[in-house]
Amino acid sequence: MPENAQHHVLVITTDEDDCEGFDFEIECPGVTADCPCQMWWDCSACASNDLKGRLDSFSDANDLGEGVCAGVLHRRIDGRLIVPTNHCFVAEADNTFDAVHELGNLQPGRYEIGFSFADDVDLVLELIESTASADAF
Repeated sequence: MPENAQHHVLVITTDEDDCEGFDFEIECPGVTADCPCQMWWDCSACASNDLKGRLDSFSDANDLGEGVCAGVLHRRIDGRLIVPTNHCFVAEADNTFDAVHELGNLQPGRYEIGFSFADDVDLVLELIESTASADAF
C-alpha cells in the first residue's frame, strides 16, 4: 500500500436484478492534497491554450516533472499535463470493477481494503479485514 494511505472500505451488497451477481461501493476516508488515492486528470486549460510551453521545463530522467502554472499544481507524465482532483482513484479507476472481482467470491458485507498499483497505472486491491455479515443485509 502506498505510504500515508488510509484504508478504504469495500461494501458488497446483493444485486436485486441478478441472483448470482453483486453490487459494490468503495468508501474513501477522504481525498486530501497529496494523499495516495487522489486522482489526477488531464488539464483542460492546458489543452485549450498555450500553457504547455511553460511546463515543458519541468522534467527529469523519467519524463516526470511538476510545477505550478496558472496557480494550479501540474505534473507531466508521459507527455501529458495533469492536475489534482477531489476524486478517489480507488473508487473511480478504470479497472476498479476488475480489481474487486479479483478479490474472489465475497459475501455481502463491509471489507477493509488496501491498495497498490501495478505498472503505476492499474489498481490492485487487497483485503485487510472483513467485517462481513450476511445478517447485516
